[in-house]
Amino acid sequence: MYDIYFYKNLNKDDHCNHGNMLYLLIFATSAILTLIIAIINYINLYTARSGLRANEIGIRKVNGADKKDLIKQFMGESFVISTISFAFSIVLAEIFLPHFNNIIGKDLALNLFISPLTMLSMIFGMVLIAVFTGLYPAFYMSSFKTISILKKENIRGKHGLRSRRILMVFQFIITISLILGTLTIYSQMKFMVNKNLGYDKEHILYFGMNSDLKEHQESLKQKLLENTEIKEVAIVHSLPGNFRMEWGRNLDNGTHVSFFSIPCDEDFIPLLDLEIIEGHNFDPKFETDKNSYIINESFAQKYNLENPLSESSDGKKIIGVVKDFTFQSLHFPIKPMAFTYKTDWAWLVSVKVMGNNIEKAKEIIRENCSEFTDYKIWLRFLDTVIEKKYANDKQFSLIFTIFSVLAILISALGLLGLISFEANRRTKEIGIRKVLGASPLEIIKLFNKELIVLLGISSVISWTLGYFLLNNWLRNFAFRINMSWWQFALSTIITAFIALFTFSFLAYKAANSNPVEALKYE
Repeated sequence: MYDIYFYKNLNKDDHCNHGNMLYLLIFATSAILTLIIAIINYINLYTARSGLRANEIGIRKVNGADKKDLIKQFMGESFVISTISFAFSIVLAEIFLPHFNNIIGKDLALNLFISPLTMLSMIFGMVLIAVFTGLYPAFYMSSFKTISILKKENIRGKHGLRSRRILMVFQFIITISLILGTLTIYSQMKFMVNKNLGYDKEHILYFGMNSDLKEHQESLKQKLLENTEIKEVAIVHSLPGNFRMEWGRNLDNGTHVSFFSIPCDEDFIPLLDLEIIEGHNFDPKFETDKNSYIINESFAQKYNLENPLSESSDGKKIIGVVKDFTFQSLHFPIKPMAFTYKTDWAWLVSVKVMGNNIEKAKEIIRENCSEFTDYKIWLRFLDTVIEKKYANDKQFSLIFTIFSVLAILISALGLLGLISFEANRRTKEIGIRKVLGASPLEIIKLFNKELIVLLGISSVISWTLGYFLLNNWLRNFAFRINMSWWQFALSTIITAFIALFTFSFLAYKAANSNPVEALKYE
């Protein structure tokens, strides 16, 4: 029973409450990646600003502080920042949780004081983050040599610069991957919304019959059709999105066939505007039509029926073939199905109404039904039921987009801080280059050259990773898009724009400053 909720082979069209483990893992991964970006930002900025604290470290070492004392100090700073952030995060979570619940349709709550386990796990997470963010800066900055600090030598070294480059590449990989994921998921959702399902689902209302309505179903149909607001009426067992009756039969040629069976009357196929590509629709005037099948293309293709109209099963002939249509959801391939003329098995009335006055049409349907029963009927729109089949996918798309935008913003803030510091660090270099005749454009190119190389490396890695993960997600859909080159290119272009615009703006500002002031720097 514990495994049923996340059982991977559970039919997504089943009427039961179940979850999607893949989506849950994607959300958890997105949250962790967002947190990793924040940790990278902290480490990058902390180590980048290490030169500004060199004097402090030197004085402490001269006054007897050893490496252990300095590590304790920097780790302590990390814990203080993490604790303050933890307090703010609880407040923000409480503020945003009601809005998040509206998006996901759940009623989540923190319950920090009701559930000690939740509080303990969050505190453990805070401690873990404090350790991760503080460990590298603490060891890195405590390793500075006192003599180098006092001589004002370059204490940052190649190691710190190399580490920041590696972390920046990792940050670019996450950002490009998230943008690529957002573009792909959006494209898939747009494809599903706009895809032609193969039938007309607009302006179709349906309701269930009780025994009174069932007894007078033909009279009810005629009365409904007398109204100008009603275009068509059909009796059917189930509608697209909820076809559930699967049968197994042997054709007269010995082939065993398995297919979805949809009992209906002669008006259902025209009501859905299905295209009959071979044979004809049911005609109640002919008794043979009442005991026959109308199959779809997939039925004929799967069982290699070269001439379907010559086939029969248990005395029932195939009298028609309809063009394939999506009778489940786009998560599933189109399977063999067959319409059967069995109105005694059909308990739903589907009504196609005029689109100019839906409320009036609803009232007409209720009034006509009240002539045959006291039963208060419920009315539902077919297109609304179909849309609910993709509610979880749309929900997933929205939440993933929110996660991605948040991660991209955090990444952009980190890049802004890091690039600002890098521009300040190279102020004297910019001044010297200007004195030697370098133009602002040449200085901007110089600044961006290294960034472009890092973006190129990040793009190759993130494209490979994104292609593998997103193709795996797209396998959840029988009908899906093919990932296009523009999605990969655009994900890198957006990331590059964020990084290069920030870097270029700061480089331009520095390049246009007075070189005298630049040479006085430090």
